[in-house]
Amino acid sequence: ASATIADLEYALRAKKRFFLVYGAHRPHLPWNVPQRFWEIYPPTESVSVAEHEAGPRGMPPIAFTYEVDGQPTLRSFGSAVPVPYPDASTAPPANVSRSLRKGYYAAVSWTDHQVGRLLDALDEHAVAGETVV
Repeated sequence: ASATIADLEYALRAKKRFFLVYGAHRPHLPWNVPQRFWEIYPPTESVSVAEHEAGPRGMPPIAFTYEVDGQPTLRSFGSAVPVPYPDASTAPPANVSRSLRKGYYAAVSWTDHQVGRLLDALDEHAVAGETVV
């Protein structure tokens, strides 16, 4: 978000119309986000696991493997587990699932924080009312 805010400020100084895009990679893997976003959530042992470990019948493989660049394993937090596709027989153990979920939650919160920074910058520069978000 910092680079996008800097680009916004540059464009505003130029006093010309501009188009600016912010693309956030998070909450996709890897979930490298500041510790404070992990600490928002309860201990890993308290995070629930998915009710259904298998994907929907007929779901395309890309839905499971895109996140891991088509690889048959999911590597995170020092563990490597099979991607849970096409059935639940390869679902990660509960402790790994809980860690992954907590990481996802932290990454979503971090991304939300970054978007908030951008919205604050629009307000600070009095251009929020003429900006499409």
